Amino acid sequence: VEDAPVHEEVLRAITPEQAVKYGAIPLARENKVLHIAMIDPTDLAARDALAFATGLTVKPKVAPEIHIVAALEKKISKQNRQHAGCGQYGHCP
Repeated sequence: VEDAPVHEEVLRAITPEQAVKYGAIPLARENKVLHIAMIDPTDLAARDALAFATGLTVKPKVAPEIHIVAALEKKISKQNRQHAGCGQYGHCP
């Protein structure tokens, strides 16, 4: 999860807030199916909320909490750098 290459479009399928709230990281999208790594893939409420938010069928995969947290930290850090005007690769002016 941590080091798996994921396209930006897939990462943007859910908001950082949703990712943190549900302990989830999008991994891949195949047509109308979103594959998501989750701390607790048995959490039906989280799966339903993510499916409703994305309009996609959610296929959960289990992942260790430490890997999800590390991936979330990278995702949120990268988005914060981009929001601050640091560009796609975090190069700040």
